[in-house]
Amino acid sequence: AADECATPIGDICRLARLIAPRDWQPTRDVITAAAEQAIREGLVVMIDDADGTRSALETTNRGRLRAAALLRKPIARTSGSFTRTCMSVKLCFLHLLPLPDRSAEAIALAALYREAIALVRRLLDLSPMVAGAALQDLRCDLLHLDSELAWLEGMTAWQRLSHAAE
Repeated sequence: AADECATPIGDICRLARLIAPRDWQPTRDVITAAAEQAIREGLVVMIDDADGTRSALETTNRGRLRAAALLRKPIARTSGSFTRTCMSVKLCFLHLLPLPDRSAEAIALAALYREAIALVRRLLDLSPMVAGAALQDLRCDLLHLDSELAWLEGMTAWQRLSHAAE
């Protein structure tokens, strides 16, 4: 059975661009090719709405299992936009994991965020060696990382409270 969240390819492209770093923006062709491969592998299916005017992708059971397996994979402890993108993607989809797995992954992800924040702060301390656009980029990175960590910590605290209330 497929899920209730069918998503048109155009929306997938827009979402991917929001998550992707500025120096790597996926094109529609790349995303379409990845979607076609996912269809061939049985991870998603293409569906049409009731009047046939709009096509969308739905995740299959096999696709949900693959997504969960990917979410459980550790993220390499390196710096750079690829690692940060992996962190953001994991954060966006963490809710798809069962609660025990989600809690463990949230702890590991929070540690990565704290390491990345510490690194950016160390780089900011190098001022005036870091100035201009580079300094502004670091400040934006710090704001972004702090924001995502705050969201993760809030989600984790809410889950603990809701679980305790049950």
